[in-house]
Amino acid sequence: MKPANLLKKVILITASLGVITLVVGCSSKSSSAYYSTSKLEMINKYLSSGYLYDIDEISEEEITHSIYTSYVSGLENSATYYLGTDEFKQAEATSQGNYLGVGLMMTWEADGRSVLITDVIPESPAAKAGLKAGDHIIAIDGIEVVGANQKEVLDKLAYTGEQSISYKIKRSADEKEEIINLTAALVPLDDLSYEMIDQVGYIKLKSIRNGTSEHLDQVIKEFEAQKIKGIILDVRELYTNNVDEVSKMCDLFLDEGIAFKLKHGKSDIQGFEMSSGKYDQKVVLLTDRYTRGGAEAFVSAMEDVAVQMGTDTYGLAYVSELVALEDGSGLSVATGVLYDKFGKQLSDKGIEPDEMVFMTEQEKVEYIEKGSISKENDSLLKKALEQFSN
Repeated sequence: MKPANLLKKVILITASLGVITLVVGCSSKSSSAYYSTSKLEMINKYLSSGYLYDIDEISEEEITHSIYTSYVSGLENSATYYLGTDEFKQAEATSQGNYLGVGLMMTWEADGRSVLITDVIPESPAAKAGLKAGDHIIAIDGIEVVGANQKEVLDKLAYTGEQSISYKIKRSADEKEEIINLTAALVPLDDLSYEMIDQVGYIKLKSIRNGTSEHLDQVIKEFEAQKIKGIILDVRELYTNNVDEVSKMCDLFLDEGIAFKLKHGKSDIQGFEMSSGKYDQKVVLLTDRYTRGGAEAFVSAMEDVAVQMGTDTYGLAYVSELVALEDGSGLSVATGVLYDKFGKQLSDKGIEPDEMVFMTEQEKVEYIEKGSISKENDSLLKKALEQFSN
């Protein structure tokens, strides 16, 4: 791609965004806030003559993606950003409590010569093809899994398009190698999982979507029928924008009053009113630095009725919406700000728990290698269970 063509492409793209302004004889004060083609021409001139590498080697797609990304990032809001086509499809799926992909959880092996499959999502294309945790990916679409090919391999692993991808697999059981073709698919996920541990009801919230509060209600009823000591609500790595459903979840535990508040743009602050909590069981809430967005509103609302353990939450005090663009890409746009029941904006520093509990070295290694921590090694869960030992 020649520099002149690149410049033409950039100008056309920027014009399509509706932000292009030709600056001719304007004062520095008035022109500083506008896009300038003359400035872009100057930048392009120096890049085409002085840049270390050949501009022709950079794809138009990479450059245009950078333009859109940079334009939106200029707002400097962590909940507002541009999403490419594949990224937007994944974000849409996640927001609806689904998974989009072939169903593999993976980590790069320490020797850099294979990708270890750490988990396989049930009912996913990978599960239906018989892949199992412990199997290794040694090549993908003919690209060997070696450090020098890391970018190409990661791009292939992240692909969610309609084309089939070829995986060369070395089986963990017998080390036989075979080729398996997989195509990304939309896989519904459970919004929560639950089990009884030492007469304590443990509930892991995985996503919050319409109906999650009813599901949570049903599970707690099942637990209460078994005369439990209390409930552990695990909201680690939980993210949601569905504040209406968060409000319904809060209403299961909170008495009359405001649970949290939300302000949309310049509109008045909306308070989410509770009626009367159905349950008065002892509750322990588990948080981490990936508990964010609407999930932090839940954590804030539960401060008076639950013992909170873990680490500070993320500190994403915004509610956002996904906006689809014509070409399949999209935007995440912050549309509201979250406040606690007293009207104080949730801090970007996150919410500090009552008791800080950090990962052990063993947990860190397991998380890096497998992408999750087994219940047997989960020190935070063990600490939470101690709350019910008396």
